[in-house]
Amino acid sequence: MESVTLVESIADTPYGGLYIKEWLPNELSSNIPIIMLHDSLGCVKLWKDFPEMLATTLSRRIIAYDRLGFGQSDIRIEPPTADFIKEEASIFFPEIKKYLSMVSIFFLAIVLEAVCHLMLPLMIKTVPE
Repeated sequence: MESVTLVESIADTPYGGLYIKEWLPNELSSNIPIIMLHDSLGCVKLWKDFPEMLATTLSRRIIAYDRLGFGQSDIRIEPPTADFIKEEASIFFPEIKKYLSMVSIFFLAIVLEAVCHLMLPLMIKTVPE
């Protein structure tokens, strides 16, 4: 089985620190990372060994992050609004994209995939390349 390096970091944003975990295989089949989007109450830890398995099997960089107020990210001062999925796409994900200097992205969404799919164009356009 291919070796995978784990990288954990905190993206400092105007809203608080966002915890990021990356699984990096020794050899990449593509420079386009796979971003794992979890359900609205999830965090990186809930993915268990799935990201490592993907990184190993696909030889791709896998990235997951905890939403503000969840997991190892900072506490969210303001409660999420009814538009929290749109806020994730337009406010918080751009901070992750900028922090990791990402240009091209492939998304893997579980549970809220239909909602996330609708938000992907907004998520991709938010940070100038």
